Amino acid sequence: MRRTRHYCRGTLRYPVRVAPIPERHSNASSREYSDPRSQNRDLIYDDVEILVHESSGDRETENAVASAADPRVRHLKTVQPVSMTENWERALSCAARDYVTFIGDDDGVLSDACAAAARILDQHTADLLSWRPDCYFWPKYVSAGQRNRFRCPYSHLPMIYNSFVSKDLVQRVRKQMGHYFFGTAPDVVSGIVNAVFSESSLLSERPLSCSGLSHQSTGHRIYFSGDDASGREATLQMLSPGSGGAPPRNLALFIEAEMETAKRFLFPNEAPGLDHNSLVWSALQLLDAQSAQYPAMMAEIEQNLMA
Repeated sequence: MRRTRHYCRGTLRYPVRVAPIPERHSNASSREYSDPRSQNRDLIYDDVEILVHESSGDRETENAVASAADPRVRHLKTVQPVSMTENWERALSCAARDYVTFIGDDDGVLSDACAAAARILDQHTADLLSWRPDCYFWPKYVSAGQRNRFRCPYSHLPMIYNSFVSKDLVQRVRKQMGHYFFGTAPDVVSGIVNAVFSESSLLSERPLSCSGLSHQSTGHRIYFSGDDASGREATLQMLSPGSGGAPPRNLALFIEAEMETAKRFLFPNEAPGLDHNSLVWSALQLLDAQSAQYPAMMAEIEQNLMA
């Protein structure tokens, strides 16, 4: 089982902090194609804290952080491996200032993102500053036809992956719910949590980050790699050690399960409800992309229809 590292990209003095960044045992995506020292120099905002938070520990990550030789970077780790959600929650607790965002080891924050966010939030106080990130598919991405491509993704939720989130909002969520992250995919559910608890929000017309998809991307290894061993390993990374159960084989059904988790915590006795017709349609569209799992996926879709 690969240990999971979660990087926390920074904390801005006032008003922004780029905080926890998720990372897995192999940080080959970021190291293979870029020099961490030049990346840090390119981040043109000095008053930012970059936290690298690992589930368990790995010498390669420690060496990579040391090679950056940047006083803005801190390296933290857990004693034992923990789930992705638990690791994100611990990383979030280490972020110390006003706003926080997460990125993974194959993602990137644009060089002027923190400076741009600070200018905006100096002029407009808000719980959230969100953007719609562009998306880059790394040269070793699991689907060969998508490799080395750049495109805008589907998600428009104000996830912590594409938002600077105020610590005031985080504390409101924790005070009411006990913790900020829920479910198995903390990035997905954070978009719903932020939308529910924010009293004000801003949307940047330009992206401030780029989502990266590589051969190490957890969800895409599970759903699109076609490599059963790699998919099982990625599933273990996502779950708590010894927790049992596996996520649905169909990505649309997995996202639905995460949204059901959010509803159970946030709206246990009221709307909104799910549009099951649209859900089934989305699930059916993925059958060709995951053809090797066709029988099992059809069984899941049929089970969902009967639920």
